[in-house]
Amino acid sequence: MKTSFAKVFRDFAKGVESKDIVFPNRQTIRDIKIEGDAALPPESVFVIDPYDQEYTCNKMSTLLVNKHLRDRYDAVHRAID
Repeated sequence: MKTSFAKVFRDFAKGVESKDIVFPNRQTIRDIKIEGDAALPPESVFVIDPYDQEYTCNKMSTLLVNKHLRDRYDAVHRAID
């Protein structure tokens, strides 16, 4: 995820106002919506820092969209464990 994009969503999830680092005096508008113009609940946002090659979690396979690859990934990690 692009760094600035990730930062905006991280701010949103933490309930912090987003600010422009390059132009701090400019008014920043952040408007995040889901289908039907409904508000997105902050607790439903999960951000993985860009360029974090060491990132790991116990549900890593849920990040893989393709079911075949996810099943293969899970099988490999079960064998390693």
